[in-house]
Amino acid sequence: MISLIIKKDEEISRKTKEAGKFILATNLVEENKLEASEILITYKNQQSTERGFRFLKDPLFFTDSFFVEKPERIEKMLFLMSLCLLIYNLGQR
Repeated sequence: MISLIIKKDEEISRKTKEAGKFILATNLVEENKLEASEILITYKNQQSTERGFRFLKDPLFFTDSFFVEKPERIEKMLFLMSLCLLIYNLGQR
């Protein structure tokens, strides 16, 4: 009975290791630039950045209804949108 449980645990452990693998590639050619763990952490943090851009594209944010022509106004809108995104991220934490 105990050997059966141990074999099941080993099988689960092996399948978990096999299922949890994926390949990440980078164009950084210098060996000491980033560690593999840093690349993985950066990749996983990408989701929060994309969630923020999804927030900015949301119809409730009204970004599609702004029509500005002057570069100064575009810069101000980008600043305000970035500030909103910062506040949104702080609210999530």
